[in-house]
Amino acid sequence: MAQSSSEFLKATFRKESRSLLQYVSEAYPWTLHPESAPLRTVLHFAKSELVALAQLGKAMMKARMGLPLPGAYPQSFTTLNFIALDFLGPMLVADQKRCLAELDEGLNWLPPGDTRHALEHLVDLKRKHLEKLESMQPA
Repeated sequence: MAQSSSEFLKATFRKESRSLLQYVSEAYPWTLHPESAPLRTVLHFAKSELVALAQLGKAMMKARMGLPLPGAYPQSFTTLNFIALDFLGPMLVADQKRCLAELDEGLNWLPPGDTRHALEHLVDLKRKHLEKLESMQPA
C-alpha cells in the first residue's frame, strides 16, 4: 500500500467520523418515532462505533500521530433527511460493507500495536453491526 500507517489511520479516523451511520445518528427529524426498536438499534450502533473510534483516536494520540479534523459530512448525505429507515437500511448495509473492505485492506499491513488493536476492535464491531443491519432488512 502506498500510504504510511499514520496516513491510513488518519484517513480512517476522518472517514469513520463522517460515515453514513454517524450522519444518520445526527439527522433529525426521523420519519419513525424516536422510541421505535429499529431506530434505537441504529442509533446504538452509531454510538458504539463512535466510542470505538474515540479509542482509536486515543491510541493514535498515544503513538504521537495526532488527530485529523473530521471535516464536513459528504454533501451527498444531505438528501437523506426525512426518509424511512426501510429505504435507508440498504444504504447503511452497503456503506458498512464498503468501509469494512477498506479497513480489512489496511489491517493486512498495519503493524502490531495499540492502534492496530483499536482498529481491530472497530472492525469487529462494524462486522457485528453489519450482520444485524442485514437481518433487519425486509426480505
